[in-house]
Amino acid sequence: MGDLDRSDPASLEELHEADRHHRAVRDHQVGIQGRQQGHQVEAGVRAPMEREIEAVDGDAAGLEDRRELLDPRAGESGVDVGCGVGHLTCELAEAVGMSGRMTGVDASADMLAGAAARVHSRRLDDRVALREGDATATGLPGESADFVVAVQTYSYVPDIAAAIAEAARVLRPGGRLGVLETDWDLCVYGSPDFELMRRIFDGRWRFEHAHLPRRLNRLFADAGLAPTHAEAFPLLETGYDPDSFGAGMLALGRNAAVRHGVDRAAADAWVAEVRARGEAGDWFFCLNRFMFVATKAGVNARTGGPATSA
Repeated sequence: MGDLDRSDPASLEELHEADRHHRAVRDHQVGIQGRQQGHQVEAGVRAPMEREIEAVDGDAAGLEDRRELLDPRAGESGVDVGCGVGHLTCELAEAVGMSGRMTGVDASADMLAGAAARVHSRRLDDRVALREGDATATGLPGESADFVVAVQTYSYVPDIAAAIAEAARVLRPGGRLGVLETDWDLCVYGSPDFELMRRIFDGRWRFEHAHLPRRLNRLFADAGLAPTHAEAFPLLETGYDPDSFGAGMLALGRNAAVRHGVDRAAADAWVAEVRARGEAGDWFFCLNRFMFVATKAGVNARTGGPATSA
């Protein structure tokens, strides 16, 4: 996310208000290389995609479905690329049990400090390691992990092919790579002005790869990984709640759009209309996320698992 529009105090306050809406829900990963490329988030105002993760992982049933796709097993070693403050790292550390190990990798020292505090509070110090690193250069040994997961991380990485190749390098034969990403063309509000809505929520303004799910299977194949699973996870709202994810995103989308050339008055009018329709009982919001899993060829010498075991 770029610098805030400090010339517009109202916009800044909207962002802080939207942040407060979602502060109590999970504040997970932003892309680790993306932060090095100018996507730093000012304290107290997290990136739009982080709120998307918060809403996704507030859904316990959906989280369980995604964990089943990745299939973490007792005794395994895993890597969380772009671990942020360690929510998913800790969840997976508990899944692999006392004999397993998790490594969280992030480029931000502040994020890693938050992750370290969370790991300690959940008494997982003996099975979680945290390290500063890059999605394209984790610094981890080759063939050292049974699974790698990247949740809303790769969309920020300019050299996405190098990032996936790095994950493939770190995986043991038979290991799994799980990737959760959003296609931002599938972010939809119940608005009669579809064209303006698309301009306000044009993901290309915020992400290196706003439509990454469409390319993942080809990227996996290019890295020598075999796609094995893919599933959609929609976030759907049909009733208006000012504290919902979709309502909070309105201010964030408006601010980004104005900074990238959308007429301020038009953007404000669009947001006001969508809110008014919601308050009158006419609310629709949907965002689609996609979980992909791919495996590395060969048999895991440690577990004996075949490459098709995902």
